[in-house]
Amino acid sequence: MKLTKLMLSSVTVVFLTACGGGGGSTTSTPSAVTPPGGGSSSGNTPSGGSTAVTSSVAPAQQALKSVELVVPEGFDFSTEREVKVTVDVASSQSSRGFMSLYTEFNGDVVDYTSQVLRVPINEDIDFSTTLLLPNHVEKVWVEVWYPSAMGSEVKRSIDVENGQVDVIL
Repeated sequence: MKLTKLMLSSVTVVFLTACGGGGGSTTSTPSAVTPPGGGSSSGNTPSGGSTAVTSSVAPAQQALKSVELVVPEGFDFSTEREVKVTVDVASSQSSRGFMSLYTEFNGDVVDYTSQVLRVPINEDIDFSTTLLLPNHVEKVWVEVWYPSAMGSEVKRSIDVENGQVDVIL
């Protein structure tokens, strides 16, 4: 037990020594800065020199004041918006089916982790709900399938228009 404590103490001291103090400072002489109008800095000293050396800030480095910011009308910081989703099942569908809605897809390749809705759908029953979708989503991917008609799934993208997604089957 004492040997373990001695080894841990030794390792701690080695690590602290290897890290260094970090508090050391070096002295350096300031370099001469030529003022923006040209001129020479030789012979000018801060204590009693004839010309004081000033530094200027480039226009690109100046800070922008908050009163100079322009915010568009109706701007808010929300990252999501409410979208109403309605599903109208055609009378030609005679059995219970299922619908899934996704927000991320590229062509016909769907990111199945982006599913935001999965609901059963039936004939003659209109389905309606409100979802929160990210502001960047302009289209959604809809997949509808029926267990009695496997292989005849409906898959397509639908535009989000005026905060609404209308799915007509």
